[in-house]
Amino acid sequence: MGDLAERGAPSRSTSTVVTATSRRGTTYDDIPAEDLRALCAKTYTQQVFGTAEITPLRPLEDGLWLEALSNGPTLAFKDMAMQLLGELFEYELARRGETWRPAAERDAAVAAHGGLRRADRADICAAFQRAVADVLSEKTRRALAAHPVPTLAVAGGVAANATIRAGLDAVARQPQIAVARRQVQRAAAVAAAFAEKPAVILTSGGTGLTHDDRTVEAVAPHITRELPGIAVAFWQKGLESVPTAVASRAIAGVNDSTFAMTLPGSTGGVKDGCAVLEELIVPIVDMLEGKHEH
Repeated sequence: MGDLAERGAPSRSTSTVVTATSRRGTTYDDIPAEDLRALCAKTYTQQVFGTAEITPLRPLEDGLWLEALSNGPTLAFKDMAMQLLGELFEYELARRGETWRPAAERDAAVAAHGGLRRADRADICAAFQRAVADVLSEKTRRALAAHPVPTLAVAGGVAANATIRAGLDAVARQPQIAVARRQVQRAAAVAAAFAEKPAVILTSGGTGLTHDDRTVEAVAPHITRELPGIAVAFWQKGLESVPTAVASRAIAGVNDSTFAMTLPGSTGGVKDGCAVLEELIVPIVDMLEGKHEH
């Protein structure tokens, strides 16, 4: 790389490739940085790529460089990534103390038949695809559990593979992931409602005690001044007919010029809430709009 470095080409040596892997921080793969560096150093070698530069660059004109595409494996993204994938696979198996079953089956087939038959190749490919789908599904599950998002988007070759797509779809439908996703969606909807600054926001449902009852948690951060007396009045009204009414986690308060209150999902609970608010809502809105002080 001497001539290229002197002429200002960016360095693409093995050490540069390995160093870059440490800049991504913690990953969901939980591979220690030193192990990842060692795997990269083992993968991206002159013996494999035919040059110590790994990804050689050729100057075309000032500020314009061309990356070589036919030295050893082609330097398309998939070829670069696939070189490392095999090492990662072996690393994970060794860490778990496991043996890749398709590899053992391959060796047995070769020993028995003096080579791989068409059916053997198909079985090995199917097993490899299943293994990749399982790994991607598990990594995705862990990522979604740690950082719930409203939507999981899958694109490219992954989306085109029916087995992988089915695995990821199953992960997205798992109860704990679905609950987390609904919580994110609910929080986003509540935030959008407050952002519009309406006079009144009333929610229905999500005030109970199940894992999915998170409306109060979504509304509470937006309440700047709580009105606990209204919640107490609501509970008292509910106790007239339902002993468990106090188990509803109602919250009422204001944010700037908006009054908000969480109501239960039951018809009776909503009726009780409306009965309490019937005489209060207009005076509250008037006060928030500065029409009178008391």
